[in-house]
Amino acid sequence: MLHDVSSPFPLHDADRYDIDREGSREVIQELGIPEPHTPNNDSWARLPMRITTSAASGITLELGPYDFSGQDFLALEHAVNEMRAILDGYH
Repeated sequence: MLHDVSSPFPLHDADRYDIDREGSREVIQELGIPEPHTPNNDSWARLPMRITTSAASGITLELGPYDFSGQDFLALEHAVNEMRAILDGYH
């Protein structure tokens, strides 16, 4: 767990140094660093979001230490769309 001095919350991310050093992973786009809440310990953490590509994994959405494949992304996209529909209904 790293700590980013620009935020009081810890930065949770995977150490992908070896993959980067091998040149097999390329960051396509940085997407920001949301700070989700963890209710079980009433804390927040920073999770960097990025889209990457590699020969082994193809195109991947990284969310902190988690990697979402294309199939995983479809489930995540569905959840985000459902949340958007619910939020839009409150306006």
